[in-house]
Amino acid sequence: MTPPPGHIRPDGTSASILDWRRGMTTTCPQCGYPQYCGCITCLKKVPEGHLPYHWTEDGEHIACANCGLTMHADMWLDAEARQIRGSRS
Repeated sequence: MTPPPGHIRPDGTSASILDWRRGMTTTCPQCGYPQYCGCITCLKKVPEGHLPYHWTEDGEHIACANCGLTMHADMWLDAEARQIRGSRS
């Protein structure tokens, strides 16, 4: 499954499937700041005053817009899965 056409971040990369299905992914495990997708489509949904997470130059790591915690994209997905499982218990 791939993101729908036009679901491209400002830097030209496509957003992840979880980004476009849910709009907001997770909260930062370090500071609790909500992590919003920064693609052109989702950027419209980011509440005023909030900043979207950003990708590092290597294209493999995501940094929290608030505290700067930087982890590989897979680790962010793992954190999201833990938060989703925790909210269902």
